[in-house]
Amino acid sequence: MITVDKFVEKIEKEMRSGLISILLLSAIERSGPIHGYGIIKAVHEASGGTFSFKEGTIYPLLAEMEQTGLVKSFWGSGASGPQRKYYEICADGKVALERLKESWNSMQETTGLIIGGTKNIEMEEVIECKTVMRKQK
Repeated sequence: MITVDKFVEKIEKEMRSGLISILLLSAIERSGPIHGYGIIKAVHEASGGTFSFKEGTIYPLLAEMEQTGLVKSFWGSGASGPQRKYYEICADGKVALERLKESWNSMQETTGLIIGGTKNIEMEEVIECKTVMRKQK
């Protein structure tokens, strides 16, 4: 029999695995050309430590994204040390990322209505609200 802790751990792992690709694409888009470790670090820092990936997790996904034409890679010199493989988002990657963001926002809103009884607001609404509050000060 599975324990509650194991069940929750399993579901959390499934939820995280579904988000990895959108997080990777977002990090690449925001950072421009970036190497694999830089992607890991960017996601980790942007998430406040919530998302910590190992190289073995992201490199197969990056390879799949490259084969699909979402990202392209090239070898470049690191600040110190050996050459590194850098990743850059392609036009198709930007299209895929926008579609994934729309899907994420829709799922977040819908699940918020079901499990929380509230409507989640989109990031643009938060930014707009902060801007209005700053102007009022």
